[in-house]
Amino acid sequence: MSNKLKSAYELALESVTKADPMKDLTNSQKTAIEELRKMYMAKIAERKIMFQKDLSELNKTGNTPDYHLKRNQIEESLAGEIRALESEMEQKIKDIRKKHE
Repeated sequence: MSNKLKSAYELALESVTKADPMKDLTNSQKTAIEELRKMYMAKIAERKIMFQKDLSELNKTGNTPDYHLKRNQIEESLAGEIRALESEMEQKIKDIRKKHE
């Protein structure tokens, strides 16, 4: 048994290795998770593009009395959609991981 002290690098490397949720998965699971993430990132990007379009349309109306209210509604809607998509993605990733257990 060695009483050798470990460097910060070695400790960090051990921590990362232990914390890697992908290390125990099969290649097909890793591929499925990566493709799932890409698909959801594309969906989120699409929502952000639509958000920009909606803001552009709103800006054309000028600074009306309800401008800020409508802008806040659009922003809240986008944030809610992104949260829902991320939650859905995480649930599907959990399902893929469970298939391995």
